[in-house]
Amino acid sequence: MARLMRFIPPAVMTGFVNALGILIFFAQVPHFWSRQPLIVGLFVLTLLIVLWAPRVIKATPAPLIAIVRTHPLYRDHRPAAADRRR
Repeated sequence: MARLMRFIPPAVMTGFVNALGILIFFAQVPHFWSRQPLIVGLFVLTLLIVLWAPRVIKATPAPLIAIVRTHPLYRDHRPAAADRRR
């Protein structure tokens, strides 16, 4: 497989990765519009961390920092199973 990758130009790979990112983003938009305060708050917090972290911390990728910092908040405050059935 690696030998075949040399035939694919870098511009094609860049376009593929960008398109994949756009698809993932739009797949998550309906979850944001659910208007659950927890989801909206975590979205805003994650976005702020992703925008702020590269200015302060250079060694660690900002999305990784955002996931590590917001996951415990979701885990500790997610709705009970009865609330998720609605």
